[in-house]
Amino acid sequence: MKRQQDTGFLRTFSTLLKYVLSNNKKTFTIIFLLSIVLAVGDIISSIFVRDLVDVYIVKVSQNGGSDYSPVVSYLIKIGAVMLFAVVAAYVSMQLLARVTEKILYNLRKESFDHMQELPVSFFDTHSYGEIMGIFTNDMDTLSDVILTSIPEFFRLGLSAIIVFVTMLTTSLRLTLFVVGYLVIVLFVIRFLSRKSAYYFRGNQESIAALNGYAEESINAEKVIKTFSYEERNKEAFKALNDKWAKNSEKAYKYTNIFMPIMANISNMLFVVLASIGVYFSFTNRTSLTVGTIIMFLQLSRSFTGAFNNLSSHVTAIVRACTGAERIFKFKGEKSEENKGGVKLENPKGNIRFDHVTFSYDGKREILHDLSLWADEGQKIAFVGSTGAGKTTITNLLNRFYDIQSGKITFDGIDINTIEKNSLRKAMALILQDTYLFSGTIRENIRYGNLDASDADVEKAAKLVGADSFIMRLKDGYDTYIKGNDTELSMGQKQLLSIARAAVMNPPVMVLDEATSSVDSESEILIQKGMDALMKGRTTLMIAHRLSTVRNADAIMVMESGRIIERGNHDDLLKEHGRYYELYMGLKELD
Repeated sequence: MKRQQDTGFLRTFSTLLKYVLSNNKKTFTIIFLLSIVLAVGDIISSIFVRDLVDVYIVKVSQNGGSDYSPVVSYLIKIGAVMLFAVVAAYVSMQLLARVTEKILYNLRKESFDHMQELPVSFFDTHSYGEIMGIFTNDMDTLSDVILTSIPEFFRLGLSAIIVFVTMLTTSLRLTLFVVGYLVIVLFVIRFLSRKSAYYFRGNQESIAALNGYAEESINAEKVIKTFSYEERNKEAFKALNDKWAKNSEKAYKYTNIFMPIMANISNMLFVVLASIGVYFSFTNRTSLTVGTIIMFLQLSRSFTGAFNNLSSHVTAIVRACTGAERIFKFKGEKSEENKGGVKLENPKGNIRFDHVTFSYDGKREILHDLSLWADEGQKIAFVGSTGAGKTTITNLLNRFYDIQSGKITFDGIDINTIEKNSLRKAMALILQDTYLFSGTIRENIRYGNLDASDADVEKAAKLVGADSFIMRLKDGYDTYIKGNDTELSMGQKQLLSIARAAVMNPPVMVLDEATSSVDSESEILIQKGMDALMKGRTTLMIAHRLSTVRNADAIMVMESGRIIERGNHDDLLKEHGRYYELYMGLKELD
């Protein structure tokens, strides 16, 4: 398990580095060179200190002179080097800020673009909070790491190597103590980073679940209050919040002890090196001068300081890698395949299901050897209990899912050979749950056909009976609404959805319980709009209220993925079967 965690972390970190460096190699090359300048600047400043002590200060004190001009001149040189290092650091940070914005811009764009290509099955199996967490928490974490932690990680690592080599050439004996420190530090970093990585992964997953539940509760606040579910809702949220807090506590427990441990170890090393250096100097066991000892101590402080800072950035990098893992996993999700190459020309709307069998998970069959047909202009209704397979039929017709066996044809053409966009443009899907976008009423209707003129939009609204209430709004068709967060009634929202389908002007209409969530008065108005829209079009209608299917050319009564009765309203009543029992109120739909 530990090896898998280490391998997973390194693999994610490697993938993240490749992505960061791709298309930004020139910029990072400049940043790398500037990092070398900064590291060399640390070495030069240490050498300056050695020479300042041994060559200038000691000589002045020994000779008893009062001419400090050489010392001042040397200090000016040190100042010049430090100023150059400051400029290099400033340029480096400016470049990093720009390249970070570019990387995050591209990553968000690529992720969002990829999301548009994902199949419906992905959204059926992943929560809103989980997906939103990728675009918010995970992206924000990466932003800080790309801007600060990763560059600092490599700058400090490079500085540590250069400083270590300099110490090695200065005093092999003293450097051996530093090697002992290095072994201890690497062990501590490895142990704590592994522990924190495990809990940060759980932290990211639990915060996604927490956000998803919060979003769900916000949308369902009226339902929650209606059923007095507030206390239970609080308990459920508390359970998710406790899980997140537990993971966070454990993750930060390991990361927060990085600095104290590293600081104490480095302080102990400094004391040991200072004591040994002074001992060597006083006993004349080495040729080390006072300036050289001071230089070595300063180098050791730079070396341990680099590792202390590295340890602090390890926390951020580990956390970012758990987010990056989710982001790259999301980007690696398989896009919706579009194997069909046939484009529909003047589609009519003749639909056939021929011995279709389908399962969502490959284990439990939802449809069993199902056959049905709808000729051009016919209105076909589906009734049955929840889970009978009615909505599945519309999912398969739109190729949101592909069947395991059998055949579905549109105008005699196997839909698997039809380009998905071409197939879907031939059908308008009106769902029970409406969704409006932030924008004007006109823009929301035009969503069905972006090439529609203002006249086309208004014609579609008039066709379905939405024009009357639109004209009563403050700005008419130019009234701005904030998505679903609008004062429009449920019936008005549904009329806009129907108008959106009308401006699309497809040969096939698919209605999935489009009136089940509205009141009776609104249902009558919506039904008139749908009747006007369905004229001359092939219509597949899933209905829970039997009053809406009486005029259908054929009614399919479904149960457990099979059609158990079929016929028109009058024929089915004569059979005294399942439809008769439902219509007469002898039984109710589950």
